[in-house]
Amino acid sequence: MGHSVGDKVLIEIAERLEKNIRQVDTVARLGGDEFTIILANIRHASNVMEIAQKLVETLADKIISGENELYVTASIGISLYPDDGGNTELLLRNADSAMYQAKNEGRNNYQFYTQEMTEQAFERALLEKNLRRAIEKDEFTVFYQPQYNGHNNEIIGMEALLRWQHPEMGLVSPAKFIPLAEESGMIVAIVWQVIIKVIKQLCEWTAKDYCQGHLSINLSVKQIQQTDFIDKILASLNDYQYNPENIQFEVTESYIMTDPERAISTLQQLKDLNFTISIDDFGTGYSSLSYLKRLPVDELKIDQSFVRDVPGDEEDEAIVRSVISLAKSLNLQVIC
Repeated sequence: MGHSVGDKVLIEIAERLEKNIRQVDTVARLGGDEFTIILANIRHASNVMEIAQKLVETLADKIISGENELYVTASIGISLYPDDGGNTELLLRNADSAMYQAKNEGRNNYQFYTQEMTEQAFERALLEKNLRRAIEKDEFTVFYQPQYNGHNNEIIGMEALLRWQHPEMGLVSPAKFIPLAEESGMIVAIVWQVIIKVIKQLCEWTAKDYCQGHLSINLSVKQIQQTDFIDKILASLNDYQYNPENIQFEVTESYIMTDPERAISTLQQLKDLNFTISIDDFGTGYSSLSYLKRLPVDELKIDQSFVRDVPGDEEDEAIVRSVISLAKSLNLQVIC
């Protein structure tokens, strides 16, 4: 709504903060939308909790700007002297860590600093450093998980699974590094390495007549959103002369529903190049059926959370039956 409205909001927030602290306390704006409060003469942590909760509540009240009703929320991080730091810099840094924890907990709340947060921060920084080195040194490898026809148990394809073979830590769990790779944007470079590895493997297997069905590759949301994504795919076709019909790209349902129109356009370009498309984690992203019928997809992949307890769980069985029925009606394959 423009800088002038933003300034009014900041002034209103500052005034609310001042009204809800004591005369002996200090409030300052560090920059952007970050404020710092120094609470003096605190005897018990419970006193801080009372003030923090009061601030969360008062900042949640609407702000009137002309005809607009605006709402903000507070994520508050708390560090205590001397337990959490003996100097200003350390106290601020630890309060900052606690603030990010408050954001991770869903915002509009407060969190006290703990030593565990520092350990997590150091671990994350080290992991990020190692991840960047892994991209440079090509430490990522691909495992292939067979996909079977449920009627005759024949292999109909394989899914490429990303693995990180660290020289000292050994095989690092994807659950540990993929979220960081996604958040930092490094996932784009990592998945391109995987795509090229899979294409080279496909060419090798094809030459030796080993290839059975398609090779399935999971695409990252950030990757598909790159403006040069299709250009890179075209370049790979030119460089390696492989058959795109042997490659299947998996995209998550949540990605599609983030920007359906853009997703339809990008996936249609892949489809026009003769790649096959699968919707991953189907059932968890709340697909609109109006979009589903327009999507250029070949397969629905039922999320494992529905399959894990089948047979046995009546609700999961009902969901799986419904998805299979839906897929059949749309002439789509199903994989579980």
